[in-house]
Amino acid sequence: MSRRGAAHEGRGNRKAIAAARRLASDCGRLAKRIRDLATENGWNWTVEVLFNPDAEIIISGRLVISSDSHILDKTDHWINLNRYLLDERLKKFWLIDLSG
Repeated sequence: MSRRGAAHEGRGNRKAIAAARRLASDCGRLAKRIRDLATENGWNWTVEVLFNPDAEIIISGRLVISSDSHILDKTDHWINLNRYLLDERLKKFWLIDLSG
């Protein structure tokens, strides 16, 4: 999570909203941990605990960071944060193609 925060930090002080699924176990604890981390680092983040975060994310019209293809297929603006973190933050890594 701290690498993601650092990546967000490098892009200016834009607001980020993290959505957690209310029905998931320990969602409250996860939301608190994200809030605490954001506060400690001065990140402009909001955490929302929702019954259906997927639907909220899809209709938000915001830039989306998700690995769920069913969300990405229904959004106009998304970023591959994992690729950004690998390319820009880790610099040296081994990528093994397991596709075939």
